[in-house]
Amino acid sequence: FRLRGVGNAQGGAIGEPGVAVYIDDVYASGIRQNYPQQFDIARMEVLRGPQGGLYGRNAIGGAINITTAAADPTEFAAEGRLSAASFDRLDLFAVANLPLAKDVAAARFALWRLDQGEGEHFNPVRRTWLDSFTTTGGRLSLGGDLSETRRWSIVAEASDTDGPGSLLFSPGRETRKTMRRNAEDRADTQNFRITPKLVFDTALGEATLVYGYRRYEQSLSADGDFSDLVAPGTTADVRTPGNKEELSTH
Repeated sequence: FRLRGVGNAQGGAIGEPGVAVYIDDVYASGIRQNYPQQFDIARMEVLRGPQGGLYGRNAIGGAINITTAAADPTEFAAEGRLSAASFDRLDLFAVANLPLAKDVAAARFALWRLDQGEGEHFNPVRRTWLDSFTTTGGRLSLGGDLSETRRWSIVAEASDTDGPGSLLFSPGRETRKTMRRNAEDRADTQNFRITPKLVFDTALGEATLVYGYRRYEQSLSADGDFSDLVAPGTTADVRTPGNKEELSTH
């Protein structure tokens, strides 16, 4: 993200961003930025910076605040959506809101699956599309009233994405349309986050206690020489543990 011309000034995998992203009031940027699928979102706020006075670190360009839909204890609701597009794309989304105790507590479930079987980068050696991907995930939101002045909520979300790794190509020997590889350039990424929250109404206003935990794991497979050549006595497919990040915030 870039706001007012400010983004990731350092660049690269270890560069901290200049725009802070918050999901359900928890900081979600950092070295490894893992944002949720934009399904069942209540609102998204874009705040021009600097926003350090309200949002703290890395908000010189501004802040983006994403709030997911909360569980509603007043009514039952359900929704589903299925869409298809080019490149053998199929998206499925479903959500259900279930009151657990009338006007006291509720649970909200959101599930999604995005599947794209083709793309723009074809590997004629393995007869596969390098930019095909599959994303599966879900979100559980619980919430309710402890009293007239106290409210609680818990949001837990997990997702798994199998998608393209690097799409680098060798000019003169191949094009972006036909990229010859004898190994897959893939990235398998798992995200998990959980956010419990307590809200109190006081004489001076509203007070919020929030805790956030998130885990990011990624494993990579790549063709080291970016070609369809295999050196004698070596393996074509190189798989590495990749990156891991585990953070807790309160």
